[in-house]
Amino acid sequence: MNVVFAIIGLILLFIIWLVLDYSLGKKKHLACSAQMETPILHGDLEIFPHGKKLFQDYFAEIRAAKNHVHVLFYIIKNDAFSL
Repeated sequence: MNVVFAIIGLILLFIIWLVLDYSLGKKKHLACSAQMETPILHGDLEIFPHGKKLFQDYFAEIRAAKNHVHVLFYIIKNDAFSL
């Protein structure tokens, strides 16, 4: 009988530990994620429909960069996937 109570006690202790770990971890995660800034808030977007102006601006930005340059290329075309 004492063994059964010990096992039940360990199971309850384990469940309480899981609930506390989850709730405290979630609280910490939400506190940390609320302080983060995303780069998109300070980003600058330019769309270049043709390559000549794109590469002129691209190389000018690289020459003017002090730390780094972030570049994203998206190819948009009229096909079955982009309808």
